[in-house]
Amino acid sequence: MEPSPAGEVEVVRGTCYVFVAFDVGLSVDLVACERNVTGQRRTLRERGRAVEYFEYRPAPLWITVEAPPVTVGRWPSAPQVGVTVYDFGAVSVVYELPCAGPLAALIELSGRIGDAAAFRTPARALVDELVRRWGSAVRDARVGTTVETYLLFHVADVEPHLPPTALWSSHAADVARLLRSEPGELSAEEITDTTAAHLAYGTDDGTVVDWNAAIAFAPDVQDIRTVTDFANVQLLEMRHLDRELDQALDRSYGLVSRRLGWVSALRGHQRAARRVAQMQVDAAVLFELVSSGLKIFGEQYLARAYRLLAERFRLGEWDTTIQRKLQTIESIYAKLSDQAAARRLELLEWIIVLLIAFEIVLPFLE
Repeated sequence: MEPSPAGEVEVVRGTCYVFVAFDVGLSVDLVACERNVTGQRRTLRERGRAVEYFEYRPAPLWITVEAPPVTVGRWPSAPQVGVTVYDFGAVSVVYELPCAGPLAALIELSGRIGDAAAFRTPARALVDELVRRWGSAVRDARVGTTVETYLLFHVADVEPHLPPTALWSSHAADVARLLRSEPGELSAEEITDTTAAHLAYGTDDGTVVDWNAAIAFAPDVQDIRTVTDFANVQLLEMRHLDRELDQALDRSYGLVSRRLGWVSALRGHQRAARRVAQMQVDAAVLFELVSSGLKIFGEQYLARAYRLLAERFRLGEWDTTIQRKLQTIESIYAKLSDQAAARRLELLEWIIVLLIAFEIVLPFLE
């Protein structure tokens, strides 16, 4: 596949959305948050039939917040940012950068944004302020160190007129560079891999999804933006939960291998078992909330878009890894419980032996 000159395409109207997601606590009371901010519950609009099977449970809270613009090169962001609050303890900040000009300029913008390093610090400061304002509505509030970013380029109009399928056909080379934030030319294999995950609902729209960014050529991008936001947050929570489980496993191994005195071992194993059980419950609850936050059935357009994002983010592999670690923690809890039970039985046996000995000695004492 020969790369096409980027200057051939002129983007008349376009927007780059920068998603920056944070974990802020175990859960968020969305009703309580609504009392402190002016927002609305975001839902997905209808695209064909059976859209009622593709919905949030519960719907997140979406608000608009004034924020100082972040400038990347010659592209400043809008003075407002969108903030989406999820009940399972995640917050996503979305910056909008209006962009127009040759496709080569969008490739330059993508390269300058990179991993969205310029947006992380102001986004974290904004989230810190919101969490402080929400107070007790956030359970176990703390803004985690794990951050997940993603880019979505919305192209509303181009000159000369092109069919949306050009994203993965005649202009695939330029689109691949845009999605990978790569200023240089890519190999044919890399171009094919980058543009392989694409979909279209009608003849006037098309979307290409990759692990670093996505591009949507359509009159409206609101629903794709919403699904992309959720998938990015889901990846964040998977990464956060995986790190939490790693730390829980390290602590659990330490509890199992710790040598205690005979009497203190009984109390120590009981306390350790309770701690491991709490880790397991917290992780399992978070995993269930994240996994079931979006209900997907059928073959409708948004469900296919989500599946492509999930494949690019390797959410299935994260799911398998987390399940395996949860099972490991469960086995450690069972081992600690067995050890505590064995200690109790040993203690009862010694009590019985001492009672028998006392009955034997008692007549001589009298």
